[in-house]
Amino acid sequence: MVAAALSGALSSQREASVLDTRVPEGFLEVIGTAVDDPRPGANGFWFLIKPDTLRMREHEASWQGPPLLVSADQESTVMAGERVAVAGRMRARPGAARGDPYAGVLLAKTITPVEVATGFFRAANLVRSRVETELETVSDRAAAALVSGFLIGDIRELPSSDIQALKRAGLSHYVAVSGSNVALFLLLWWLIIGPLGFGPRRRAVLGLVGLILFTIITRWEPSVLRASVMAGVVLVGRAIGWSIGPWTALGGGVAGLLLISAELVSDVGFQLSVVATAGVIAGAGYRPLNRFPLIGATLAATVSAQLAVAPLLLIHFGTLPLLSPLSNLLAGPMVLAGTTLGGLGVLSGVGLLVNASAAFSGIVLAIARAAAPWPQLDLVGYLGVMTAITLGAYWRMQRPMALLAAAWAFLTIGLQPSPCLLYTSDAADESSSVW
Repeated sequence: MVAAALSGALSSQREASVLDTRVPEGFLEVIGTAVDDPRPGANGFWFLIKPDTLRMREHEASWQGPPLLVSADQESTVMAGERVAVAGRMRARPGAARGDPYAGVLLAKTITPVEVATGFFRAANLVRSRVETELETVSDRAAAALVSGFLIGDIRELPSSDIQALKRAGLSHYVAVSGSNVALFLLLWWLIIGPLGFGPRRRAVLGLVGLILFTIITRWEPSVLRASVMAGVVLVGRAIGWSIGPWTALGGGVAGLLLISAELVSDVGFQLSVVATAGVIAGAGYRPLNRFPLIGATLAATVSAQLAVAPLLLIHFGTLPLLSPLSNLLAGPMVLAGTTLGGLGVLSGVGLLVNASAAFSGIVLAIARAAAPWPQLDLVGYLGVMTAITLGAYWRMQRPMALLAAAWAFLTIGLQPSPCLLYTSDAADESSSVW
């Protein structure tokens, strides 16, 4: 508790130090390192920059200033880790973007590359560029964008209607790169390093290097951080000869992350990732479904994860998808096949594998589009469904509950016209649906 209190205090101090810093205003040029890639926003595209040089009125000076938000009308080719020169008008408007504080907004007129990224960032940017290049040949652009989401968490080219369909079907977590993606990446990583990974300790150490690279490739999303640190705990234990179970890995990884970056505790994506993982671990040992090895294990993990995140979904969004367990059961194998084939296709450059990956991703989109019109449960609906499930657990109540469920589905869905979804962008990274 002492460590947690200290971590929270330091995190608040870091944020306050950025927000309280005064920045020069007016037309100027800032040279610095891009913290992340450009993202679509309400007024164009934006990314954060960590400045190191300031040019103003023909004078140049070293300036290790606070992070700044760069806002541009058009998307640029800037990638995280690259040094760029941004000329434009600076305004002292502190704020936070995706949880990261900034001291001012720089309205960019020109963005000029200065120096390419080095080290891990350069390798990660090459991987991202290769993924984009290989997916350019896919004719179904929505499916290609979803494959990009599976591999590197980048869904910028996915239509907003499909993003909403994934959310309403309970499938949006598949593009929030997490545990399964980390496992597949490590498998490919060990295939790449080949003989260098012989021996459990050497493989564990090189696996940690791969996790760092994967975290940068996927741009350190909260779910990626949770999954990577959790995997890192297991690899460290293997390197020193300790057997680490899933609960220990989850607890140790989450505690370590929060001690380093306490602001993650308020991130919705991090909360959902942690709770969903706990639900999967708890559901994996559900014995009544062991008689159906594949379907039973998948269904138990899906349902337990959905039950675990349901309170958070109701708190943050007010609703949760009714068909999430079923849509996840159907989409899970398609996502696994699409991610695996996509990774192998990008790695080998075989277009047939990439197109096969896009085909599986198209099936996932079809499942999401079919499940999206179904109702979303509020708190009352959620309690009603849980009551029905509890009563249905008793043999004598199964048939009446099944009839009631069928009648409810017919009355609420079968007798109503298909809903029309209208989509409007209302934030930097979110969309709203209007019925």
